[in-house]
This record gives sequence, C-alpha cells and structure tokens, in this order.
Amino acid sequence: MRWRVWMTTLAAMSSVGLLPACAGRQSYHCGPCSTGPASPPPAAAVAPDVRESPLRAPLPAEPAAEPKLEPTRFVPPADESKGPTTPASEPASHPPSAPAGPMLPAKLPEPPPLVAALHCFLDKRPHDALAHLQHYDKVNQDLLLVLLPLAGRLTEGSLDQASPAEVALLVEQLERLLHPLRLRASLVIDTMCFCRRIGKFGDYEPLPSDHSFKPGDLAQVYVELRNFSTEQRDPYYLTHLSSTLEIHDFTGKTVWRQDFPEDRTRPDRSRSLRHDYFNNYRFCVPEVPAGAYTLWVQITDHGPHGKRTVRRSLDFRVTHPAR
Repeated sequence: MRWRVWMTTLAAMSSVGLLPACAGRQSYHCGPCSTGPASPPPAAAVAPDVRESPLRAPLPAEPAAEPKLEPTRFVPPADESKGPTTPASEPASHPPSAPAGPMLPAKLPEPPPLVAALHCFLDKRPHDALAHLQHYDKVNQDLLLVLLPLAGRLTEGSLDQASPAEVALLVEQLERLLHPLRLRASLVIDTMCFCRRIGKFGDYEPLPSDHSFKPGDLAQVYVELRNFSTEQRDPYYLTHLSSTLEIHDFTGKTVWRQDFPEDRTRPDRSRSLRHDYFNNYRFCVPEVPAGAYTLWVQITDHGPHGKRTVRRSLDFRVTHPAR
C-alpha cells in the first residue's frame, strides 16, 4: 500500500516539473544516476528549465536557410550525325541561316527610252527601236537614228579592223549628223585677213600685218565662214547671205560703209552640199586722214531657222604719199 502511494506522489511531482524526468515512470532504472558522474543526455532528451512555467510554449526553432537555386539553361541534345553542338553560353560562329523558301526576283525599273532603243540596235532589232524613240521630237529622232547605230558598231570591234568601205559609210553618217546641227549653231568667222591675192577656199596670199594702205588702193579681204545654212532646191543647194562693211576711226566713229544685201533672185548656188564657205570682199580705201582704222565685217545668214549674225574686226593703217 505504501509503495503505491509513493509512486503516485512521484508521478504528480514529475508532471509539475519538481522532479527530473528520470524520476518518472522509469525510476526503477535510475540506479546508475546516483553512482558516478553522469554522462550528458542527448540534446533531444534534455528537460525544460524548471524555472520556466510549464504553461509557456517553447520557442520555435529557427528555420534552416534555403539553398540558392541556380537558373537552369536548356541545352539541346547533341546530334552525333551533325558533330558537336555549340553551347548556349557561347555565341555561334555563323549567323543563323534564313528560312528556306522560294526567292522571288525583285522587279527592275523600266529602262529609259534611249537605253531601250540602244538595246534594240545591239540586238539587231532596229525596227523595234523606233517605238522607243517616238518619245522624242522629230529632229532628235533623226539624230538618234544616226548616233545609236554608230554607237552599236563601235562596241563590235576596233575601227582599225574595219574596211575602207565601212569607214566611208561611218563618215557619211557623221556628215548627216552635223548638217542639222550646223543649221542651229552660232555663225562663226574662222579666218579674216587682208590679202594680195585670193584664189579659192584656202587659196590666198595674206598681206603682212604692218602693211599700210593709201586712199584709193584696192583692198581685198578673205573671210572663211562656218556653220552657214543651205536650202535644197533641186538640183541646187542655195546659201542666202548678206554682208556689211564699215570703217571706224580710232574714236569709233564710222567713216565709211558699204552694204552687200541679200539677193533672193541670185543666191549662192551649188550642185553639191557645201561643207565650207569663203567670201572675197573688195573695196577701195576711202579718202580719210592718215591714221589707224578698224574694218568691221558683219555677215547675216538668212536660213530656214531664222537670221544669225556674226561680226569680226580687222585693224589697218592709212598713210598719205609724201609730196
């Protein structure tokens, strides 16, 4: 009976924390606790401090630090048939190829009419070139019909290997090209001088530059004209020119004048197309005081495209014979 009361008392004291845990239900095994130094119990078996209230909840343990997770990168599996693959972290040595598919050709712009016409001549299709040249006026068409075949011929081989007959044909084409241009170019006096003798075009004997005239002397003036116009009237080619000669003194005053008007009834006629032209003006030196003078020659071309005029001067000296 006493043993049961003793055991009940010990259980009550143990439940309120007045006895160590070893005095509880297993008190019959605590014999070793009273003999010799006791070894420390495991951490999980240590009883709570008796000074704290048994009603106070124990402090929660600090959570363990979560391990840092590195971001994963997807690496495609290697294809042994294509060799080793490049890691995702390393840049590819070649740019990715464009997706396969049909490549449509870019639409080229339409070539200019002149280029299209030249292609026709190069392809030996001159009749097709006329359709492209219709964009230009009639005069330009006529010039292009001469220039484009000539340009095409120059791309086929050197003129050094051309026959004389072929070169003669090229010269004829160039002459046909120059004629309509001369009709619209400025009138030019190429050569003008006092002469002792005048024969024909390029055949003359000029006087020295220090030659002096006396009043009443016959003066001959050789004049070469360029870019003059001609009018075709079968069987002739007609040239319509008018001229004026004036002598000015050193002050610029006109002391003498002579006109050579155009004569529509008697123009200059030639059975062949003229490529050069010269005129021989003759006059007697007027009675003027001795001194320096200037001869002005003015020529007007009355061509089909309107009047064109050119002027050129020539200095000379007048002396009087000694008495």
